[in-house]
Amino acid sequence: MATAYRQDDENDMAAATRLCGRIAVLEADLPTLSLDRLMQRVVEIRGTARLHGLSAVVGIAAELATAIGRDGRAALIRPYLAGLREACGCAPGDDHAVHALLASISVRFAD
Repeated sequence: MATAYRQDDENDMAAATRLCGRIAVLEADLPTLSLDRLMQRVVEIRGTARLHGLSAVVGIAAELATAIGRDGRAALIRPYLAGLREACGCAPGDDHAVHALLASISVRFAD
C-alpha cells in the first residue's frame, strides 16, 4: 500500500528507518521468540515511535500488543508487522493514517 505522507524531518526519517529495521528483525526472530519477549519488543517499538511522534506506528503497535495479549501465539502477527512497516512511511503526527492501515490489515486477515 502506498502512503501519501512522508517524513520531512531528518531525525524522524532516521527513527522511522531504524524502526523498519527493528520490525524486520522482529519478523525474522518471530518463530523463536517467547510471548513475553515478543510483547517486550512490540512495546519497545511503540515507545520509540511515540518518542518520535510516529503516531501511526504507535497505533498499529498498540493493536498488535492487544492481539498478542488476547490471542497469544494464535494472533495473526505478520499482517500487523506489514502494517507497521507501512506505518513507518507516514508523517509524524498523522493520527488518521492508523485507521487506513488497520483497515488494510483487516483485509489481509481475510486472505
